[in-house]
Amino acid sequence: MKNLVGILTLLLIHVSLYGNDTLVHQKGLKVMSKSGLKLRLSPSTDAPVLDIIDYGEEVFQTEDFVSSRQEIFVNWVEGSWIKVQYQNQEGFVFDGFVSELVVPSQADELASSIEDLGYAMYNYVWNHFEFKGMDTLAQTNNSMTTNTKMGRHTLFMHETPSLTQLELTFEDVRIMDVYHLLESMMDTRSARSRLKENTIFFQGGDGKVNKLKIGDGQILLKKLDSTHIKVSIKTLHQGC
Repeated sequence: MKNLVGILTLLLIHVSLYGNDTLVHQKGLKVMSKSGLKLRLSPSTDAPVLDIIDYGEEVFQTEDFVSSRQEIFVNWVEGSWIKVQYQNQEGFVFDGFVSELVVPSQADELASSIEDLGYAMYNYVWNHFEFKGMDTLAQTNNSMTTNTKMGRHTLFMHETPSLTQLELTFEDVRIMDVYHLLESMMDTRSARSRLKENTIFFQGGDGKVNKLKIGDGQILLKKLDSTHIKVSIKTLHQGC
């Protein structure tokens, strides 16, 4: 009996310690801003800057700070202050520029022009999301339409000799997370500038961004509901 009590006591201590650890570290988030993100001493733009967190670096959101969820807008990006741990520091960041999405890291996930983003996104999906299954919706000698489950996300493809239509429906992401993903796929600063210059933002009745159009409608981002974002990319194939 004494041994059993001792074992139970150790288990309770372990669970307690583990529980405390989960309170400190909630989830990892990647910095999506190419210029980096400021880590501040307190949740205010007037607070001292502790560090500049580089693009692609991971921060860990903590649960010992309850955000007021007061909306902040920075260049169309909506977000709020969250408390994070970065390396050996704790501070606050604007969460509009962090995401659970993986940052593009491989050569085939990068594009030099808006026209190449369809290929980059297709490769990104297959490189980072788990294949769950594919349905062929239609097929002829010159075309194929498929619907593929990739992790929590859904990839729709319609391919003909002259056009590829890619529609990727993301689950549990924000519309600006997807836009930042596209921006980070552009391989040079000038390419990213062209993307920004060719982007039109649309607001819903609540004043929040619910749709984006890039180029001449070649790329569309649309908020379907509170948890789903669809990105549609048309890629025209040049003749020989």
